[in-house]
Amino acid sequence: MRVIEGNNLYDPVKAAEMCLMPNVVIPRKFRVPEFVKYTGTQCPITHLKAYCNKMAEVVHDEKLLIHFFQDSLSDAALAWYMRLDNIKIKGWKDLVDAFIKQYKFNMDVAPDRSSLQAMEKGNKESVREYAQRWREVAAQVNPPLLEREMTG
Repeated sequence: MRVIEGNNLYDPVKAAEMCLMPNVVIPRKFRVPEFVKYTGTQCPITHLKAYCNKMAEVVHDEKLLIHFFQDSLSDAALAWYMRLDNIKIKGWKDLVDAFIKQYKFNMDVAPDRSSLQAMEKGNKESVREYAQRWREVAAQVNPPLLEREMTG
């Protein structure tokens, strides 16, 4: 019977144990911002910066930062977050460190100038679509392209 009931998930004590950051107090007037969802394929540093910018109103409240971080994730990244151990994540730094460690490979595969030069227009891709795709990749090149490289 316990298997069917799902280990008594309706018990408030059990529900609190499932939270990564229990006892979060959400300010009465706080509205959760709309986030661009991180799927696990983008640069984790860029996502963290964008997340903190959106959460500027409560950026000094670690519990809120940790609690709402799940709202900025989707797909595999959300599944990763749900598997985090609340014993190991004690503060925002712990979460940031775990997130960067998990998705560091996305920083290592950032496009460079040679990958940008190797880009080709697809057969069914319009010139406009190719130019847009090129600009999107060019914006990710590190160090950033010079103005004359972007227009030349």
